Amino acid sequence: MVDLLFAGCVLFAVLAGLGMWRRRLVRRFARAILGLLFAFATILALLALYGSIALEAAGSGILILPALVLGGIAWALGAAFFASRDSERYYALPVGEKIAENLRINDQMERDYRERLARKLVERERPWTSRARREKLDREIARLQELLAGIAAMRAAIRRPETYAGDEA
Repeated sequence: MVDLLFAGCVLFAVLAGLGMWRRRLVRRFARAILGLLFAFATILALLALYGSIALEAAGSGILILPALVLGGIAWALGAAFFASRDSERYYALPVGEKIAENLRINDQMERDYRERLARKLVERERPWTSRARREKLDREIARLQELLAGIAAMRAAIRRPETYAGDEA
């Protein structure tokens, strides 16, 4: 039961810290929980690592396994914690700057898709490309063309200020 409660707290902290809830107080509380969990998991991982190296008792080397698991958990919590700081910066922007930033990201995404599409078209036309590779490239090219077609609709949605009505300044 305690494990389920702990998992629920972690899930809440990750989702709220990354901006799933728009209220600033909830995001700050979640970021504080993430920071504490990150620090706690890091300390536990370091202690387990220290115990696996420094303890003289036979079998103490097995502590490296929990240290690895705790290190992975600490890494994931740290990534969520630092990402939550970036989302707070985004939510603090006025609507005009959010639109400009999202359009910039959208334009970069379109450039990347066009470059990938051009590379795949060139690779497909090479005479030494196998039939199986050509079929795979055809599927990838079709998918990239679908994504490029959807970017125009995305750009139109980005430009509407009512898209950002739920965000809190």
